[in-house]
Amino acid sequence: MAIDAYKHGLQVMGKEKSELKSNFAYGISNDYHALKNDDEQKKWHAKGDEYNPCPTCVY
Repeated sequence: MAIDAYKHGLQVMGKEKSELKSNFAYGISNDYHALKNDDEQKKWHAKGDEYNPCPTCVY
C-alpha cells in the first residue's frame, strides 16, 4: 500500500523536479529494498536522483 501511495503522490506532483518528489522516489526505493526486490530498488533510487533538484546539495 505504501508503494502505491508514493506512486500516486508522484503522479499528482507533475513533471517538475522537487525535493519532495525525490523523497517519495527514495521512499519507494527503500520499500523495495525491504521487500528484497533489488531491480526495482535500484530503478527507484535512480528516479530519486533524477527528481532531485540539487543532487550535490548537503542539508
